[in-house]
Amino acid sequence: MIGPVAALESFVFNAFKLSGRATRAEYWWVVLFLSLTLIGAAAADLASLSSGMATSMNPLAYFSPWLVILTFVPQLTLVARRLHDTGRSALWYTITFVPLVGPMILMVFLTLPSQPEENRWGQPRGPRRRTPRPDSPSKGAPASVSHDPMQGYKVLLSADRPPSPEELAQQRAQIHDYYRTHVLKQAEA
Repeated sequence: MIGPVAALESFVFNAFKLSGRATRAEYWWVVLFLSLTLIGAAAADLASLSSGMATSMNPLAYFSPWLVILTFVPQLTLVARRLHDTGRSALWYTITFVPLVGPMILMVFLTLPSQPEENRWGQPRGPRRRTPRPDSPSKGAPASVSHDPMQGYKVLLSADRPPSPEELAQQRAQIHDYYRTHVLKQAEA
């Protein structure tokens, strides 16, 4: 999962990039940051209005309009990349023109999980699926698709179990081989 700093960094450096993908975390961290920043800017605007100074009729004399203007295009490109991550074209953004229902449908699309496989807009971001190491017994065979969420508990429950005679013999053989090759420096037979 992408963190807040990496999400903001991606938001800034990909501000004008329509291609590619943006994960849910990347999108929602930026939304949270921009929402809090807009609240702060609005509070600063209200404070300047209530300070008793002469109020300006120019909307650009305040912080909030500048924030909206400066982040408008980067927000559009972020939404486009987020839609790409769910497997949809950026043209789905035009659904917001449908009154009431359109923005709700877009919100649902933005909350959907990422497509785990590659799509038209590239590879998914974030941690890759685990594949076996080349030196593993499977020698690069594809990783098992099934996942057992209880596997961690099975390991914990089997930790107190006494080893079987076969496991003891295997451990002794491994220790013997290690001692012979690393301590006695004998070549393997």
